[in-house]
Amino acid sequence: RAYVVAVRRLLDHGGYERTGDPGDARRFRIEHVTERLERLGHPEARHTIHVAGSKGKGSVAAIAESILRAAGKHTLLLTSPDLHQARERIAIDGAPVSYERFARLAERLLADEALAGWSYFEAMTLLGWLAGADAGCDWQVVEVGLGGRLDTTNAMPSKEVAVVTPIDFEHTEILGDTIPQIAGEKAGIIVGPCAVVTAPMRASALEVVRAKAAEQRATHHHVPDECAMTPQQQSLDGQTFDLRTPLRLYRGLQLPLLGAHQRENAATAVRAVELALAAVGEELPEAD
Repeated sequence: RAYVVAVRRLLDHGGYERTGDPGDARRFRIEHVTERLERLGHPEARHTIHVAGSKGKGSVAAIAESILRAAGKHTLLLTSPDLHQARERIAIDGAPVSYERFARLAERLLADEALAGWSYFEAMTLLGWLAGADAGCDWQVVEVGLGGRLDTTNAMPSKEVAVVTPIDFEHTEILGDTIPQIAGEKAGIIVGPCAVVTAPMRASALEVVRAKAAEQRATHHHVPDECAMTPQQQSLDGQTFDLRTPLRLYRGLQLPLLGAHQRENAATAVRAVELALAAVGEELPEAD
C-alpha cells in the first residue's frame, strides 16, 4: 500500500518522460539537483560508470553492472524507463529495490518542499541515489535518461568512466538535428579527468566525442581500436565468443543475447569495467 501511494505521488511530478512535451525537456537543468545532493550529504558519491548514447546504452549498463557484481562489488544500477514497476529502474546488487525501501525513501523525499517543481525523472534519479546510499553500495552504473549534458544523472561531480554508445538521430527537437550536435549533447557526460570508452559509431560522432575527451583531459579508449571479438557458438539461448582487450584474453564469454551488436555492447561493458577498476588500483579477478 505504501509503495503504491509513493509511486502515485511521484508520477504526479510529470516532466518530459511523462508528457512527451519537448517544452518540458528544453527546461532541463541540473543546478538544483546538484544543490540538493550537497544538502543531502552526496548520496550519489560512489565509484561510477556513466553510460550515454542512442543505441545499446541499456545493454551496456546492465552488462557492466553484472560484471562488477560478479567481481564482488556491492552495486547500484540506475536505468530508465521502468517497464512494469517503478522500482525496476533502481537495482541493488542485481535486484529491484525492495518495496519497503522504495516507499520509505520516497516518503522522505516527497516531504521535502524543495522537490515541488521537480520532474518524475529527477525525483526517481534522486531516489535511486538515496537507495544506493541507504544500502551502502560502493559502485554504481548509471544510464543517462536523455542526452547527457543536462541530464539529471550528470549532476554527479565525478566518475571513473564515461561510456558513449552509438549515436543516431533521436529527439532532434531537443538534442539537435545533426549527428555532431546530438553527439555533443551525449559527450556532455565527459566531465573532468576520467576514462572515456566509445563503442563503434559514425565518424562524425566519434570526432565530437574524441574532441570533448581531449578538452576535459580524459583518456579515450575506442573499442574497435582496442578490442577484438571472435564468435564461437550461437543458438537461441545466446552466443559464446572470445574477447581480447589490451589487458586480457577472455575465452568463451557467454552472452544470453544474439547479434554482432550485442558482442560490441559486451566488449564496451568489459572495457569500461576494466578501466573503472584500474582507476582504483584493481583488476577483474580470474573466473572461478
